[in-house]
Amino acid sequence: ELPPLEHLLSLRLEAGLPVWEYRIEGRIIERRVVLAARQNTVYLSYRLLEGDPVQLELRPGVHFRSHDAPVNLPLHDTYGISATDGHYVIHVTDERPDLRLRLAGRNPAFTANPERLPELLYRVEARRGYDSTGGLWAPGAFSVDLTRDAPAALVASTEPVDVMLALDAESALRSELERRRRLLTAAPESARTGIGAELV
Repeated sequence: ELPPLEHLLSLRLEAGLPVWEYRIEGRIIERRVVLAARQNTVYLSYRLLEGDPVQLELRPGVHFRSHDAPVNLPLHDTYGISATDGHYVIHVTDERPDLRLRLAGRNPAFTANPERLPELLYRVEARRGYDSTGGLWAPGAFSVDLTRDAPAALVASTEPVDVMLALDAESALRSELERRRRLLTAAPESARTGIGAELV
């Protein structure tokens, strides 16, 4: 679940990657999202920039559907979650790949509490005139201690475990920044800044 918008301090792009900063009860928390190139792996990282340590709770919601399916497609009745070797696996009983989750940080924990979440509004779909509300299934809550010297990251992937765990969140960010730098270096000079760089 995301903090309410009144807590959003800033949203910016660094090398085209989103960085959010939230101010909550005297703390400033940074959140980044990195998608690994040529993988189905995402890293959601959190860092405490200012303020006292806090326990961060993350409640991921999922809906296994094809990219082009409407967001109001009914949820599966067969979602399940299991734990193995320090990560968690969300699965359904059809041919769709499993989703693996791993929380890295200080004192990570998971509390199982499967539930169907209330329907969400998908604003982009609404602006385009598509079906724009749909539910999600949540397996429970992850928690982790967030301190100035101990960031946290939730990794979600459909890749095999060895691929999913090949990089931690900070290494994945450095790798993606380097990949983008090399792409820009190889591009024509006119495409190294502005909209040209974004297209590259």
